[in-house]
Amino acid sequence: MTQFAVVPGWNVRVFAKHDAQYLYFDFEGVTHASSRLFPEILVDPHDTRSQE
Repeated sequence: MTQFAVVPGWNVRVFAKHDAQYLYFDFEGVTHASSRLFPEILVDPHDTRSQE
């Protein structure tokens, strides 16, 4: 589980789970007042990110 602070008082929690074939994500707290937000998740399975 990881948590993102969107604005003060609004945190979105992201849970991850996997099996032999799939990677699953569950978002909690995506709605706050009249706003809704889903954080982007970037997956780099080959660890090819730049060193910058």
